[in-house]
Amino acid sequence: MRPDDILTPLLGDTTSSKWFIKVENQPAILDAATLVALTPSDYIVLKCFPKETIESIRNTISEMQDCLTESVASLRRRSGFQVSRVTSAVSRLSKEVSDNMMAVFSVLATHSKVNDSQLHQKIVKHSTNLSTLGIMMSVLRGDNDRTTCEIGLAGLLHDTSILIQPDWFVMAPDSRTDATKRQYRSHPLASASLFEGLPGVPESVIRMIREVHEQVDGSGFPYSKSREKLHPGSLILNLADAYLSLINPISGVPIVASDAMAILCLHTTQGAFSREVFRTFLDSVSIYPVGTVVKLNDESEAVVVKSNKNKPMQPVVRLLPSGVQEIDLSQSKFRVIELAHTGEEMRSKRVSRADFGKALWRSELEIH
Repeated sequence: MRPDDILTPLLGDTTSSKWFIKVENQPAILDAATLVALTPSDYIVLKCFPKETIESIRNTISEMQDCLTESVASLRRRSGFQVSRVTSAVSRLSKEVSDNMMAVFSVLATHSKVNDSQLHQKIVKHSTNLSTLGIMMSVLRGDNDRTTCEIGLAGLLHDTSILIQPDWFVMAPDSRTDATKRQYRSHPLASASLFEGLPGVPESVIRMIREVHEQVDGSGFPYSKSREKLHPGSLILNLADAYLSLINPISGVPIVASDAMAILCLHTTQGAFSREVFRTFLDSVSIYPVGTVVKLNDESEAVVVKSNKNKPMQPVVRLLPSGVQEIDLSQSKFRVIELAHTGEEMRSKRVSRADFGKALWRSELEIH
């Protein structure tokens, strides 16, 4: 089963998508030391967008990661939670998204300040990414600034209880008992309880934290709520969290982005996600963002420099290591993408036909 076979019936005419990236090379003045240190992903992103824009976005994301880490440390010490600092960071990110959405998504796909070998930092990165993607989808849906910031705040805080007690991810999968699985299913409630009655954290944010893992068809957790009982922001965060859990899981092997997109599309047609939210999601993301390093089926590697809005699985790439020869994969009869990564060692896996129908974004709970 090819991803296009699943995506095409639901997408229809993809020419209406608003945010597929078309690159106009920007003059980037980079010193020799900077050029040597750059990965192919970094180099292309800096070539495609103004350097000061990329630096501002990266600084904002890093600040969110830092303030989440330090705020959780304060909670552990029972010395309070830095509400104003966290909400200010979310507000700045919301403004960055509104001003430079295409650049934000490319940075989201390639930025990695944290040390991902550490479990705590993996959870922090996932929370920050969820906040960022939730904000992007909220902006494209046309939500007001307050709602957008609340969605971003809920995404950032949704796994706070796991950050305080990350025992679930320390356990080997075969050692997780039914009791520990029930405890994991209740972690949204534990996270929400940390902020109940806390000045500066709206009730709507607490509600969305509880509902991040709820599905519109009632198959989610902890309460198995259906669509009519869910906050509209929860619909966004649920889909965004599922996507991020597939392409960059806190534990386990990531799934190729195009397969992840096809899985979510299939489950949307089956009722697990909102169709309207899924279309907003497609307007928010590029399957292969600018700066993504891909491996082609002829074993060559390339870096994405442009997205094709009519054929999102077939971007324009430049072959590595030279980065000179440019190939439009939508016009290539022989070359296709097999794997994608962001310059890191970790490689993604393909999903078998038999597994497309499984809810792989929550595979650790063995709920398929």
